[in-house]
Amino acid sequence: MYDRRKQKVNDNKLILNCSSAGDKRFSALYARVRLWGETKTVEEWYQTSKVFISPEGREYQASTWREGKGKKPVKIRIGGKELPVELLSEFYYALWYIYLRQNPYLVKYLKEFEDFVDPFARPGCNSQAEAIRRFLEGKEVHPELKFLTEAGKIE
Repeated sequence: MYDRRKQKVNDNKLILNCSSAGDKRFSALYARVRLWGETKTVEEWYQTSKVFISPEGREYQASTWREGKGKKPVKIRIGGKELPVELLSEFYYALWYIYLRQNPYLVKYLKEFEDFVDPFARPGCNSQAEAIRRFLEGKEVHPELKFLTEAGKIE
């Protein structure tokens, strides 16, 4: 039976579709991360932590993931901390790192695949497929974001 989450392409590699059109457990819109006792999707944490400047010159954060999507922030604010916008991609990776550490059975499942694809990823934007690859390669969370792993109770 055909499984839309799995694909075989090129050299007959087994590839996992990491998106809402594939295996939703690996979509930022569905993957749920618990930080400071609050559970949100990766996309919700990521987009609502972005800080923007209003036309009046005031700082604000998106109240929903849709409000923040596609906009360039000036910084990140999460857990009472402010971080430079240069850490945005590392922040996205940290959320995936925590999600996978909080769900070790999914890591076991991911190891069955040879590669990962996010068909909705745009060049220059963060991708859950790339975050998953980095996790499986053993990449640690950026030192300035370690407080997130503590908030997610990751040892």
